[in-house]
Amino acid sequence: MTETLLDTVLYVEDDFDLRETVADALKDFGFQVEQAEHGAAALAALDAGLRPLAIVTDLMMPQMSGWELVARVRRTPGLQQTPIIVMSAVAENAPLDVDAVFAKPIDILALEHELRRIRRRSGTLHAL
Repeated sequence: MTETLLDTVLYVEDDFDLRETVADALKDFGFQVEQAEHGAAALAALDAGLRPLAIVTDLMMPQMSGWELVARVRRTPGLQQTPIIVMSAVAENAPLDVDAVFAKPIDILALEHELRRIRRRSGTLHAL
């Protein structure tokens, strides 16, 4: 059985520098961050049992786009209810079945706020 990691965020972004910068900021806010460079790597982590608090994903990536990742997560039993946040330069084209959408460049404080809101909603209100 897999367990949801209440302070872990799966961050999916193909731009290495941006991925590192955002991951470092989220860590500074107290979140654990698992990183994936594209949707296929994210799906592999999820298939291996990772159950994050939320998935934060870009849309335009090689190998498997964010659109495909969202579709696969929403079709997978045990993952369907996982909150998904899209942050993309093409945010206006985000899938409709995501929990939040942020345009790049990302407002990191708004992302932190959204992740804390998701955590509260999941019933895990505790200090980071």
